[in-house]
Amino acid sequence: MSTSYFLYTEAYIDDKWVCINPGFDKEGKRRLAMTYESGSRSYFGQTADKIEEIGGRLRFDDLSAELQARYENCRDDEFIRILSAEVDAMRGCLPSGQAHEYHGIVLKDAVFAYESGDAEDLYESITPEEYAKLDEVGKQLYQYYEWDDRATCSSTSLKKTKKRQKS
Repeated sequence: MSTSYFLYTEAYIDDKWVCINPGFDKEGKRRLAMTYESGSRSYFGQTADKIEEIGGRLRFDDLSAELQARYENCRDDEFIRILSAEVDAMRGCLPSGQAHEYHGIVLKDAVFAYESGDAEDLYESITPEEYAKLDEVGKQLYQYYEWDDRATCSSTSLKKTKKRQKS
């Protein structure tokens, strides 16, 4: 049996729950957007269990009107698990270190240019196998580095980032 997870962020505003992570379509109209989605029990299952442990289950009627309308056809589904946890309760479960979006073995000059703002992103990295094949002089030119993407998501940046290794 397949498992899917859809996470939304809601806030209690003026005595009602409001979904606060909207998206917009091409015409600029507001639409419901997810905070996170996963189709893998093995990838996200433990996190969902932890959210239930520190928070709890909700009834369908406790959701914001926007989410109730979106999932009306699931109202009576016995397999739906609606979970909620307060942000403050989750803080203790979050890792203390900051995870970065990308990592790789990159040229030291490229890292310097990126950190100083002269380069918008790091586009090229080599694999550990490629690094191992370098002579000692070549190895001195590279370093392991972790970073986040600063570029906007455009077709050119997507083409250029395809070679990066995801964390």
